[in-house]
Amino acid sequence: MQVHVTLTRMSSSAEMLKHVLGCTDGDGKLWSSDTNPVEAECRDDLLQEPPLEAWAAVEVWRTTSQSKLLLRQLGTGLTMGYQTFPGLYAQQTVIDEGLQGKVLLRWWESYAKHLGADQYFSSVKELDQAMYNLSFADPGCPDGWCPQGTIRPRCDSSLSPQEIAVMGEHADQCDGGWWYSRACTDRDVCVPVVLGEFDWNLFVWIEVLQDMPVALTWVGWQNEVQLVRRLPDCRFLFYWWKPDVTFLNLDPAPPVQVFFDPELSLQWVTAQLVRWQHLDEFAPEIARFLRDATFTDDDMSFMTSLLAQGASDEEAACAWLKNNTRYLGWIHQSEDDDTLLIALLSASMATCAALVLLLVLTFRGWLSCRDSPSDPATLVGQWTLKWAGPHVQARLDRKQSPADKLAWKCQSRQWLINASPFDIFFDTDSHGLFPGLSLSSYNFARILWRGGVFSVTLRDSSERSWKFRREDQKFQIHYEDWTRMSPSGQSYNDPCVRLPLKSGHLRIARMRSKCILVTWSPPAVSRGVPMTELHHFFKRVIDHPQLAIKEDAVDDFWNFAASFRSPVTAQQDPTQSRSFEPSTVNMYHALPHVIIPEAAVYDASWAEIHSRYGPANVFVSHVWGETAQNSMEALKKLYLWVKSQPRETCPTTFRAWFCTICNNQSRISEELGTEVMESPFYQVLSAPSCTEVGLVSPLLALNRKWCNFEFCLANSLNKPVWMVTSDGVVQAGAVPPKCLKDLADAVLHFHCKDAACSVQEDEKLIDNFVDSMGGYDALDKNLKDVFSGAIQNAHRHTEEAIKLVQHLHKTSYVHL
Repeated sequence: MQVHVTLTRMSSSAEMLKHVLGCTDGDGKLWSSDTNPVEAECRDDLLQEPPLEAWAAVEVWRTTSQSKLLLRQLGTGLTMGYQTFPGLYAQQTVIDEGLQGKVLLRWWESYAKHLGADQYFSSVKELDQAMYNLSFADPGCPDGWCPQGTIRPRCDSSLSPQEIAVMGEHADQCDGGWWYSRACTDRDVCVPVVLGEFDWNLFVWIEVLQDMPVALTWVGWQNEVQLVRRLPDCRFLFYWWKPDVTFLNLDPAPPVQVFFDPELSLQWVTAQLVRWQHLDEFAPEIARFLRDATFTDDDMSFMTSLLAQGASDEEAACAWLKNNTRYLGWIHQSEDDDTLLIALLSASMATCAALVLLLVLTFRGWLSCRDSPSDPATLVGQWTLKWAGPHVQARLDRKQSPADKLAWKCQSRQWLINASPFDIFFDTDSHGLFPGLSLSSYNFARILWRGGVFSVTLRDSSERSWKFRREDQKFQIHYEDWTRMSPSGQSYNDPCVRLPLKSGHLRIARMRSKCILVTWSPPAVSRGVPMTELHHFFKRVIDHPQLAIKEDAVDDFWNFAASFRSPVTAQQDPTQSRSFEPSTVNMYHALPHVIIPEAAVYDASWAEIHSRYGPANVFVSHVWGETAQNSMEALKKLYLWVKSQPRETCPTTFRAWFCTICNNQSRISEELGTEVMESPFYQVLSAPSCTEVGLVSPLLALNRKWCNFEFCLANSLNKPVWMVTSDGVVQAGAVPPKCLKDLADAVLHFHCKDAACSVQEDEKLIDNFVDSMGGYDALDKNLKDVFSGAIQNAHRHTEEAIKLVQHLHKTSYVHL
């Protein structure tokens, strides 16, 4: 490509975004808000065109309010493919000692509930003194030596007016350099927390930690690095992120992240690459290259592990190139050898990724003409697999088209992929080189399309397994219809369009100018997952390499995971068996590690991409905080029980509706609607195909408002509600007698009105619905009746066993 590239490292996403936006003076220096407040706002009429210092930035985080605002203004953010995990970390030895003492220090509730977490950390006074006494060699200090007092806590009288404005009334809680939370009533037992920079979401962390007995400060990132490395005997929580090499070699092991309430979205961030707004016009080949380049979590892990072993940034980047050919798919055919200048700004942890881009820009090549959407070994096949899923891809067949005759010249490397159950007719405007193309369901063909407007006409097909209303519709897709972000702010891996149908949606994705993929997003009632595939999902979560947690001695603290989101103090469900190896991984962990990267970034639910979805037979009512291990064991027992029940007609495939994987997590607000009767929960429970309801960990589930709603609706529809635990179905007598007694005692004092809901608007809607069904007193009565019946059914098995034993004794006596 003959492109000259320079690489500059920066530590702030906002700083990188301003450079790419052109928010600088004539010398390429950023405007200062102190001297030039108007220019510092990055007004469109004051931007440098083209930007003087950079045309692209690698690994931008959409976490601070300023970076979100700048990203919206720039409008060119593209996901880089991998995720970062910023947050508070602790030394591995601290976590291990907590486990030995049965305090699960990886969970925020261990700190918030005054369970003795402070005994495993240094006091604020001890860390403050050690911080002051620290002196060290550093070229950034005068004469290369940093004396005592160089590093100090900064929440004191030296706060600038801007910092005081950001902190607001919280600034009054600063004392001696530390910010003390409301819950820190005894400063001798408050856990110290050290952050890097003030503008790295300090205000968010203050809000999160307000009800935890902690003391917080910030010291600057480079000073934080010195503290963590040079004070191994001091124990405190500190800010870090992965992937990053800074603390990978920390003795004896890399730090461990502390997980907070999943609503704290800055704990996982999809890294973005941004480019100058007009780069497509000025250097289209470079713009296409940057748009197509992506890295996986494994790519970043490979390069950071090399860095930890002593490799340089260049060596790690070259090693990645030598072990991969995927970069060939990023490079487009070029007819010119123009020499261009492009600067790549990089956050510190993305230097290797930036260097890979730099090195790839020195290569020249293009994709093989033999790419096929049905072959997952090819680039187009890999892309199709991610967007459509393996079950749909396996059904794809090729159809000949007029564009095939140009394939041998590599003039037509574009595909139209109909991965939907509908017949479609594809037509383009004047940019197209042939009038149109008809494709049957699950067919694909070559096309010639050079952008612009195109239309898709749906014709009902006999391919569909479940008949809904006929879909004979025509849609026209314009350039402005393509989006890479959901209504809730979730970034998509490629531009896509979602079009409403009578039943579900049409989902259209575009792989740059190479492929157009048409898929069907089924309605909620048809996203039931076969029980075997649901089991595989749980195994996927439990065995996920990034979710491997050392769990010795955490059995007594299973309820922390179970009440991960609930503000209500957790009560251990007496029906829970711990006969199998415990696992604290739950659906809140599955969301960033499995659901988002494998489904949400493709504007889909996990079920519609990774399963043979269909109408649900069993509705599963559960809480996200329940462990994946418990849920897997419980649903296995539920499946065997439901399958054994006598019925007039038995479905060939039992499918379960499990909200974590059956809802599209990139557009939850849209799917839930504004009324409970619009929600997928109501639609699925009301569907004729849904004949059974399983309530997993019943008392735990009924601590949540949505589970209350599901229980209430199921009862009103006269659908059996099976109480199920990891031991089995309560009504089947699978629960030990002692647990039945504990269960009865718990039900005696249980009230549905005390259930919690994380969204206040949802809580009001559910309360109104319960009121319309008789109110919480009636719901309590129904609940106790169901529990009473379940316990009595279970007790009958015990009575029968006693009668058999008594009969055995009598028989033995007669023989004697």
